[in-house]
Amino acid sequence: MRDRKEKWARIRIRMIGGIFVVFFAITSARAFYLQVIKKEQLVRLAEKQHQKIVALTPARGSIYDRNNAPLAVSIEMDSCYAEPRNIENIAETAAKLSPLLGMSRAAVEGKLNGSRNFAWLQRRMSPDMVQKIKALDIDGIGFVKETKRFYPNGEVAGHVIGFTGLDPDGLEGIELKYNSTILGSTGYLVTERDALGRDVAQKGTVVTKASKGENVT
Repeated sequence: MRDRKEKWARIRIRMIGGIFVVFFAITSARAFYLQVIKKEQLVRLAEKQHQKIVALTPARGSIYDRNNAPLAVSIEMDSCYAEPRNIENIAETAAKLSPLLGMSRAAVEGKLNGSRNFAWLQRRMSPDMVQKIKALDIDGIGFVKETKRFYPNGEVAGHVIGFTGLDPDGLEGIELKYNSTILGSTGYLVTERDALGRDVAQKGTVVTKASKGENVT
């Protein structure tokens, strides 16, 4: 009787040991699959979850006449953006910003409530407007440099020089014909976030600046 009990105890020990071996093998195989085979794909997914990338306006090269007088130039201006998750009181913020942006309070609130991570408030603003908004010192409101096309001679030779869109790709004239030469590379505004979607970088952003395109004479 005692031998039978000891035999059954040894069988149970072996069974439990075998179960642990099977679970260990499954866990090891799963870890190998995730850390080795699926590593690159999971890294890319993690980066997408932790970053919000916003394209900035490419900087265009200038157009000059034969005397090197500028016919079309790109000037740097500030664009204002918001990270609503970092704004303590959206309604109060909208009330402060609406008269400076020339928008209704409801319209500003709509922008701030449209996305928790990022929203453009106004692009390529005047220096005076930028200074007034910066003076409010509101958490979650930031600025980034973008370029705007400017034609010093107004409409003179406009049919030859052409013009650009908001992209800012050339749409007519020299701006269109030499677009690939004049158009620079896009810059990026990158917002870092943690696993819970909270911004973790300073002011939530790191800027990769756009490179300027070539000039045409």
